[in-house]
Amino acid sequence: MRQRRHTWQTLLTTTATVAVAAVALTGCGGTATEAKSTPKATAASFEGKGPINYVSNRDASGAANKTIEEWNAAHPEEKVTFIELPDSADQQRQQLIQNAQIKSDTFSVLNLDVVWTSEFAANKWILPLPADAVPTDKMIPATVNAATYRDTLVGAPYYTDGALFYFRSDLLKAAGIAAPPKTWDEMKTACKSILALPEAAGMSCYAGQFDKNEALTVNFSEAVASAGGHVVDADGKPTVDTAEAKKGLNLLVDGFKEGLFPSDAITYLEEQGRRAFQDGKLVFMRNWPFVHASLSATDGSSKVNGKFDITSIPGTDGPRRLHPRRPQPGDLPVHPE
Repeated sequence: MRQRRHTWQTLLTTTATVAVAAVALTGCGGTATEAKSTPKATAASFEGKGPINYVSNRDASGAANKTIEEWNAAHPEEKVTFIELPDSADQQRQQLIQNAQIKSDTFSVLNLDVVWTSEFAANKWILPLPADAVPTDKMIPATVNAATYRDTLVGAPYYTDGALFYFRSDLLKAAGIAAPPKTWDEMKTACKSILALPEAAGMSCYAGQFDKNEALTVNFSEAVASAGGHVVDADGKPTVDTAEAKKGLNLLVDGFKEGLFPSDAITYLEEQGRRAFQDGKLVFMRNWPFVHASLSATDGSSKVNGKFDITSIPGTDGPRRLHPRRPQPGDLPVHPE
């Protein structure tokens, strides 16, 4: 690979001091030659320095590019180049796997989703981190566990967070609603009052991410959990045929049937939902914290700057359980074979 242990370890330290919030990601490796000839290319594969290709989806928050600029200024011989992946998590995974399968050295440091950690580690598309590379004793145990495969740390946890419920605080106030809804029924009631306002003409009530990919899986999982159900049980067996799971699913199905969701929300990923809310088309939105920066923009690109707030996502009887967020640019990367 282009970088070795010293480079990677320094990158972790520098990045962690600049960025905020975060989830987990995965491992590191040696040169292509080392990876092919050495079954356990670990410690020796982290020596040396060189340029780095950082691979991630679009840097919506600007955190990654800011960190890269600072790193490059301080390390002119170890410059980082940002390689941008599509917004769709499924397409991101496909490109990462294709690069690994053809044994290309184009990708150096990967911003991996935690749900891919085991798959990439099992296929040796990423390599273990040295035992002393990351101070895991100072990290949240769950994030370390998510970056571990068969008792081996293959990723460096960077931050953790969860989905948020964005709402138009100005419209709630205009409708005389004192607090954001805590339940699905409260949200429906609030929308009836808000959408009757002249200033809410043409708006829709709510949108999450409902395109046919990981985004829909996350939203479905949250809906099931909010209704008291589970997608899988403690043994990993599917439990989506329970009454609770079906109730959670129907929250989403009925949302479209009853017109609570805009019809085009069936194609929404995170960015489509963000744009709809930012353009003043939604009263409520489920999305990740990284969109907050765009919604708060003061350059005229956001119609909701100063007009929105955030809280926990409503459920059937109270705030929903949250699904862990997939990484975004600014999250900590991983180093592949």
